[in-house]
Amino acid sequence: MIAKFIKFNVKPGKKEKLLDLMKRGVQVMGDDEPGTLRFDVFESSDDDSVVYLYEAYVGEAAFAAHKQSEMFQAFIGGLKDEYVESWEGLMPEGPVELGTLTAIATTAE
Repeated sequence: MIAKFIKFNVKPGKKEKLLDLMKRGVQVMGDDEPGTLRFDVFESSDDDSVVYLYEAYVGEAAFAAHKQSEMFQAFIGGLKDEYVESWEGLMPEGPVELGTLTAIATTAE
């Protein structure tokens, strides 16, 4: 299993558009990407300009398939720049390099 936890700092006036896109992504991945284990979107109660995403995949092939999806390509191809001021990979202990994490132990099947 591989996973990412990402913090998005959203541009002013673009949060609802980003959330709508991510909500559509949840539906599409649930229907079309069987290798996607989790795609969870969170709002910050402390900062209205922040959105968090936790995504997990059964392995490298599932993550690679996700990156080829129409939704991912649209986001990377321009929607990210329209909606997002900046983004960074996070872990509970603080920022980490934006790479893919590999689970060492998990309860997920």
